[in-house]
Amino acid sequence: MKYADTIEYASQVRWDKATGGIIEYDNYDDSSFDTPTEFDGKGSAPCPDQLFLASIGGCLMNTFTHYGKRLDLTFDDVYISLHASLSLHREGYRFDCIKAKIRIQAPEEYNELAERCGKLAKNYCHITRSIESAIPVDVDIEVDSKSLCIYP
Repeated sequence: MKYADTIEYASQVRWDKATGGIIEYDNYDDSSFDTPTEFDGKGSAPCPDQLFLASIGGCLMNTFTHYGKRLDLTFDDVYISLHASLSLHREGYRFDCIKAKIRIQAPEEYNELAERCGKLAKNYCHITRSIESAIPVDVDIEVDSKSLCIYP
């Protein structure tokens, strides 16, 4: 399969007339974001930092499932938890690091292939690759044949 050399995406952000905004997409339902209460926002929706982490998790997930499909991996579930640390610097807040944990549930005979697909996701997620020179991203992979506990 041949993939496009260049891909473009677009979205628009509009103020909600309060402490957040609305993200408008061309082909999808709008979504909201808000300022956290600790910064005098309403905290009524995810903040941009949470959406940023979700985009990293989504990219890791899509990359994992892409390689899983290509390599005929049989798996039962995938759960990705993310955690970010930000610190206040003279010029404002900045991400210090992002940690992600990919947890894969697969039949025992697929554990090695599941681990390989996890490593491919870690190495080929285009979002983590794009930000890694500015923000360290640590990705851990765990494969188990038992039910996943979704709590970190």
